[in-house]
Formats: sequence, C-alpha cells, structure tokens
Amino acid sequence: MSLHSYKPMRRTPLNKTSDKTKANRPDRFKCMLAVRKRSGMQCEAQIEEADCTGRYDHVHEKLPRSAVGSTTDPANCLAVCFNCHRFIHEHPEFSYSRGFLISRYEGKDNG
Repeated sequence: MSLHSYKPMRRTPLNKTSDKTKANRPDRFKCMLAVRKRSGMQCEAQIEEADCTGRYDHVHEKLPRSAVGSTTDPANCLAVCFNCHRFIHEHPEFSYSRGFLISRYEGKDNG
C-alpha cells in the first residue's frame, strides 16, 4: 500500500439555515411587519451620539437570541438605523441604561 492510495474525505456541506430558524420564518416575518408598522419606518432608538440617520434599517432584539430572547415578539424588537444598531452593541453600558439591551439576568433573584 502506497502513501498515495487513500480516498479523500467526502465533505458534506453545512446547512446555511437551521431547521429551527426555518420554522420561525413566518412568525419572524409577522414580527418584522409589526415593528415596521409601529415605527413608521423610522429609527426607534434615535441616538444622537451614534449619528442616527432616522430611517429604519435593522430589527434589533433587546434580549438577544443568545440569551433566549424571542425573535418573533415585537415587544422584544426595535426598528433601528445601522448607526444606532452598531452603537447599541459597541456601548452596552449606555444601551442597558436606556433599555436598548436587556440582561438575561434582569428580574432574577441572584441570591
């Protein structure tokens, strides 16, 4: 057996979208429509320090998905411009104090 008589590994492509995300698409779409309607296509954050453009570009989840936040609940979502969205994530202390981010531990007894 020579060193060159091996079969290369077969590569299986990764799914680009999880089954859970695919299942949530209709509800996410309804949520985005509700957020757009509520905001009037305007940025709801209006952060002056971020040089807010005033127009809606992104849907921001106040309680992130990584903290088991809902991506389909309009109460958890804000319509924000790109600049405000970036600012929210770059300045978490500011964002938590203004309610643009919610801690996964908020309201839980730490004792």
